[in-house]
Amino acid sequence: MKLILGTVQLGIDYGINKKKPTLDQSLEILNYCIKNNINTFDTAQDYGNCEEIISNITNKNVNIMTKINFHSKDNNLIDYYSILEKVNNSLVNLKVKSLHSLLLHRFNDFLCKDLVDNLFKIKNMNLIKNIGVSVYTVEEAIEVLKDERFKIIQIPFNYLDNQWNNEEFKTLIQKR
Repeated sequence: MKLILGTVQLGIDYGINKKKPTLDQSLEILNYCIKNNINTFDTAQDYGNCEEIISNITNKNVNIMTKINFHSKDNNLIDYYSILEKVNNSLVNLKVKSLHSLLLHRFNDFLCKDLVDNLFKIKNMNLIKNIGVSVYTVEEAIEVLKDERFKIIQIPFNYLDNQWNNEEFKTLIQKR
């Protein structure tokens, strides 16, 4: 089993305490994870300064999955150059030359052909290694798994949530 640390609370007031840790506390958490073989971190531009905090990790043997919101303030999808600018912002924030993984923050973005085509153009520029989607239902996951260009899906798994026992979902996962 592979564990991934979600880092939203490192960048914004979130969770039970509604209080983010200090930079030193955040780095202590991240380094503790790395020492215990948890070396993949999930973040997003929408998580305050979380990308910048993660960029302070001295051990570069980590994988960072970031999510980007590709909508304007009026909720319209943005154009190619704005998409490229947002990708470059994450590269700068994380202090990397290429994103290990970029996830679409919502399934509806996966359905937008122009957005997806533009992301794969940017991937072909070697600025992104893997593209994935964050989904919430087994039906969404199945649709993403049918598109072999997408290498990662993020699901909200709960052991008691039986939707993930879906046979088509399990078959598609095994094919990967």
